[in-house]
Formats: sequence, C-alpha cells, structure tokens
Amino acid sequence: MRKRDQEKFAKQAERLIEKLGGTITGECGYIWTLETKHGPLHLNVSVNSGNDGPFTVFTRFDDPKRAHPTTGCNPYSGKWNHHYLGNWAGDAALLDLERHLEEVANMSPLPRTCPECGKLHCMKPCIDLRTAEHQIVDDRDPRIEVAFVCENCGHEFTRVYRLDQNV
Repeated sequence: MRKRDQEKFAKQAERLIEKLGGTITGECGYIWTLETKHGPLHLNVSVNSGNDGPFTVFTRFDDPKRAHPTTGCNPYSGKWNHHYLGNWAGDAALLDLERHLEEVANMSPLPRTCPECGKLHCMKPCIDLRTAEHQIVDDRDPRIEVAFVCENCGHEFTRVYRLDQNV
C-alpha cells in the first residue's frame, strides 16, 4: 500500500475516533481519549512502516481490570492494540476498527468535555433523552444519533447511542 493511501486511511481512523466522541487530550503519551463504559481509552493512530498494511491503532484502558473481561485487553497494562498489517485493505480495516470501537464507545456516558474548547462538564444534549421519541433505523441494532451543544462555546457535535443502554 502506498504511503499516501496509508496516511489517508490513518486520517479516516482519526475521524472515526472523533465521531465516536474521542477528544484530543495528549494524556498518558497517547493523542486521543475516548470515554467508555470501561473508563477512559487512550488511542494513537500510526501509519505502518513500509508497505505493510494501512495503519495500526495503539490503545490502552486506564482500568485494565474493568476492561479486560469484556474487551480481552491486556489485564495488566490495559493495552488493546489493533494492527492492520499485510493484506488488509484500508476500507476493511476501517470497518473492523469501527466495529471494535463501537462495542465500547456505544456504551460510553454523556460526553465529559467539549471537543472544540476542551471545557469540562459543559455538554448538553439538544433533546431530553428520557422523553424524546426515537426513530429506530435498524431493529437488529437500535441506535440513535444525539446532538450536543457546548454551553461554553456553542460547538455542536453528535454521538451515536444504543437504545438499550442507560444514558
């Protein structure tokens, strides 16, 4: 795979992390942080060297004991890396990464920080999640997209939630 294509897919992986609620924090030597049911998940997207597949996503949970039973992460370090090497096509790698991250991100709490200004506890859903009627797109995987607005800077973004989780 050409370096240019690898970089394109790595950028798409970062956009996926942002879409799922990830924020750039630079904590613990990782660039991204994604709040999950298992606590914070720190992530870095790296272009693989040479022509060896599209990208690798290095991740680590803050609380390995909590995350390990569900994710299979390293029970001591919390590492839960996703290597897309060899013959992985970029699109297939992105779909696989999305599936893995949605398993934990769809269970995440309401966003803690604004991805634009970084202020804590300022995100407010644009609808009342407890009383709003939701349109289910797929009965096999009932999800809704919820819009949030920052009370500090006015930035709006969306996050996808499973209807069977408590928000």
